[in-house]
Amino acid sequence: MARSSLETRNAILNTACELFGEYGFDAVSTRMIADKAGVNLGGIHYHFGSKAGLYEEALKMAHNLEPPLSIERLLEEMPDLLSTPAGKAHAVYRVVTDFFRRQPLKIESWRRNILFRELIKPSECYLKIHEDYNIKASESMLNLYFTLVPDGNLADACTWISYPTSQVIFYISGNALNKKLLDEVTLDNLYQSVIKTTIRAMILLLDLPVPALLQSNK
Repeated sequence: MARSSLETRNAILNTACELFGEYGFDAVSTRMIADKAGVNLGGIHYHFGSKAGLYEEALKMAHNLEPPLSIERLLEEMPDLLSTPAGKAHAVYRVVTDFFRRQPLKIESWRRNILFRELIKPSECYLKIHEDYNIKASESMLNLYFTLVPDGNLADACTWISYPTSQVIFYISGNALNKKLLDEVTLDNLYQSVIKTTIRAMILLLDLPVPALLQSNK
């Protein structure tokens, strides 16, 4: 049975994601993608225009483009959240936990590989997505900081919001070696420890009380 146009598009995109993840953009040709997907070469140009257009779609798939949890959304849910130091600490916990939930730590290898390559050497396609999504996520974190520290300065705010991202990069960079040295349970415990330690540090930097669930790494 012949594929529908949507099935053909999905086959091309799924195959491209795997190949770009394994080999990188430069090492993958449209012929490689077409052959592995079992489609005509013209199908790539019909659905995506070019290899760059296909790569841009793969990058969008690699990202979690769901809007990040913002302080505004939290306040709609819990209007009195910022009335106490404990509530402010809870706001940090919720927003930063949501940040880590979106990161390429426990996702498919192709997705993690693409995003990590782009963190090291951003492409033009990635920069477009960065403007559309990552900057909005950073602005959301900055808004949280200045909501909690109205008289804060931008340098301190940028340092504060860099903590989660730096931990993600550090964790991913050692992930391949960790997988050879650690079993899945230990690796998962390490991941959870990274999250808890980072959030705890961010809360302490604001002189807020650390929630009980972050008091230990157990």
